[in-house]
Amino acid sequence: MEPGTGVPIVRVGRAIFSVRHIGDHLWVGDEDGALHVVDLAARRTTLEERSHRKGIFAICDLGNGLVA
Repeated sequence: MEPGTGVPIVRVGRAIFSVRHIGDHLWVGDEDGALHVVDLAARRTTLEERSHRKGIFAICDLGNGLVA
């Protein structure tokens, strides 16, 4: 793929600080402490949870469906 030919999957409206690909979803941490779960097939956010007011810099798969 040539630079500049990509297609956005979803817009979260804030600066993205971290991304983790788990199964059929992207887990996206933003600058304001929100965690967005993006369904890749539907190209939409299925969950947005705000845990605090600072950025999320890392997303870890803990197994058994748990993410921290």
